Amino acid sequence: MKPGWEVVKVGDVCELNTGGTPSRAKPEYFEGGEIKWLVSGDVHQKEIFDCEGRITKEGMNNSNARYLPINSIVIALNGQGKTRGTVAILRTMATCNQSVVSINPNSHSQLLPEYLYFNLHGRYKEIRHITGDAGNERRGLNMPLLRQISIPLPPLEEQQRIVAILNQALEGLNRSRANAEANLQNARDLFEASVSACLKNAEDNTDNRLKLGDIASFRNGLNFSQSSKGQVVKIVGVGDFKDNFYVPVDDLSEITLDGTLQQEDQLQAGDLVAVRSNGNKALIGRTMVVPYLSELAAFSGFTIRIRLNTDELLPEYLCEQMKTKAMRERMSASGGGSNISNLNQKMLAELPILVPELTVQTSTLSQLEKIRSDLNILLSSYRSKLQDLDDLRQSLLHKAFAGELT
Repeated sequence: MKPGWEVVKVGDVCELNTGGTPSRAKPEYFEGGEIKWLVSGDVHQKEIFDCEGRITKEGMNNSNARYLPINSIVIALNGQGKTRGTVAILRTMATCNQSVVSINPNSHSQLLPEYLYFNLHGRYKEIRHITGDAGNERRGLNMPLLRQISIPLPPLEEQQRIVAILNQALEGLNRSRANAEANLQNARDLFEASVSACLKNAEDNTDNRLKLGDIASFRNGLNFSQSSKGQVVKIVGVGDFKDNFYVPVDDLSEITLDGTLQQEDQLQAGDLVAVRSNGNKALIGRTMVVPYLSELAAFSGFTIRIRLNTDELLPEYLCEQMKTKAMRERMSASGGGSNISNLNQKMLAELPILVPELTVQTSTLSQLEKIRSDLNILLSSYRSKLQDLDDLRQSLLHKAFAGELT
């Protein structure tokens, strides 16, 4: 550490505040409210000038919600996905609920809010691990933990210099990242268009279109209770889909059943597995093909198995059709349920499926395999670019708070 720098704890140089949630049973606490009210999801930006949530003055007076200091750093204590540990600078008058904490330097002539923001922002993973990130995703941060975080504290002039350098450098990195992400999406859109063109060409060469229920049977996945004894089997879950075309047979998780796997719940080569239900409706209908099986495998209750009963349609060709944007949107839009979206067998049975001659299917699949191979090369390149940018960002932040910026 450079001479003149010291190490302090956040709790020694900052005031921490959180908020609360007015009673949902009192509509007058929310309806017509004009007081900005932050929740953890609002912290996904560098600077907060506004938010969607509003409460009334009566709601604030009858809860723990209080105005937070402007220019304080706000951090999400918990939240879904990557929310926990995310930080932003509050640039407006606002309150918050109990899932957000504001960290306000006691003296801005000692600690700049922007300097504190960059320091905490660059330590996102470290802060998440305070709660035991591995295996404890639902455990949140709290104010006692935040107060114990140590930060390097250089003289004010050095903080100002570091903030100026980081603002300029990270702005450039953000532009580069946005370009790479746009290229990534453009590659996916081009692939979608190419697949649609190939399938349209096949459609123009056949009039054979059937309902999926006429050529396939369906079975909902296994609702199981993990046991310490019983049969050990592989299981296909929602997390295995991602961008996969084939079920990643060799990388599946294992479960121990309280009993043995029934034959009707076993997968076999050539089966298709689709996402049946999930909290995210956009995932409904994602589909993969089972390429082979070296061990017994089942499929979870959030998925559904599709098994062809005809030799006139290749499983891979059916999968290509089900992966098209139009088909996914149709399945997602049809997903229904009281508390969670789901894809039911009746809806699947009504799907119109193109069944061209086998030679046409084989030729189309060969074309799509080449297109997918080219796409994967592009995706790998763009993902590598994004990782390089993230690594550069972290390196820059590390140097800034180690006193190594020149």
